[in-house]
Amino acid sequence: MNDKISKTKKQICNMDCFNCKFLDCINDYVKKERRWRDLPEEQKKKSAEHKREKYYRDKEKGICTHCGKKPIYAEKSTICCYECYINYKKRDMERYRELRARTQEKHDFKEKNNLCLYCDEPRVDGKKVCAKHYKKMCDRIMKANQSPKRKAAQERQKAINWANILTDRQEYEEKYKKKQSL
Repeated sequence: MNDKISKTKKQICNMDCFNCKFLDCINDYVKKERRWRDLPEEQKKKSAEHKREKYYRDKEKGICTHCGKKPIYAEKSTICCYECYINYKKRDMERYRELRARTQEKHDFKEKNNLCLYCDEPRVDGKKVCAKHYKKMCDRIMKANQSPKRKAAQERQKAINWANILTDRQEYEEKYKKKQSL
């Protein structure tokens, strides 16, 4: 069959209508995909409200909020079944790997070209950041070292360390006395 449309005689489309090449295909039942951005605002609000209602209804019933068929996988999730949980975990891991690869590429590029990790300015010698970010980091460290919360945490840690030292010493002395008595 000729792929060109003849204007004089009507050709009948005998192809797969999803891949139809004819502009005036006689099979009008094939609907074009409508995208979310093409929908009017009223329809978007109505659809979002319906999805929200269905989500809470399914969650209340204890069935998967994604597929709406199976019971919730209670060990790891509060909203989806085991299959949907596995699928979402796989998708999240793929996204994480892609993001990690992109950030690693950026990091390697900046490392190779001796650029700051936060901006594209040249680095300070021996550091991974530029002069501006180095100053900001030093200010943050000074502020953190002077905070009362940090000092209180350091005092608690000292007390814990001394308690551990004392108990270790007491245990050592007890063991030593036992060996001496034998």
